[in-house]
Amino acid sequence: MMFLHSTSQMPLFWTSQPLLDESDNITQNLDSKHSLLFRQHAITDFKKRVIDGFEYFIKDAKKSYRVNPEYIIAGVIYSLLTRTAVDDSNESQIALQAIRRMKNDWNDATEGQLSDAISDYEPEQL
Repeated sequence: MMFLHSTSQMPLFWTSQPLLDESDNITQNLDSKHSLLFRQHAITDFKKRVIDGFEYFIKDAKKSYRVNPEYIIAGVIYSLLTRTAVDDSNESQIALQAIRRMKNDWNDATEGQLSDAISDYEPEQL
């Protein structure tokens, strides 16, 4: 699920806006020194180190609305590993069916059963 930032049509999670919006909640348990440091540095550092690091993917997403299959498969596997529901998009459901076809035992497996099954694998195996 993507929420678009109104001014740039960029997904909201590609901006530091959520950190700005929640800065009061984030800093409520910090002392004044660390609260000030968060407000001065965290947002800037987040943009420099996180958002700018995904610049290639952001540019690629802006050029085309076509989603790379690798991203969909990775998203489905991540959903299974974190036990969150796989979205109902056609692409995600196709990836989920493909994962089920990987082993005969998984053909009729629920998402929970698939979660348990793939949790047994090492990251390199996935």
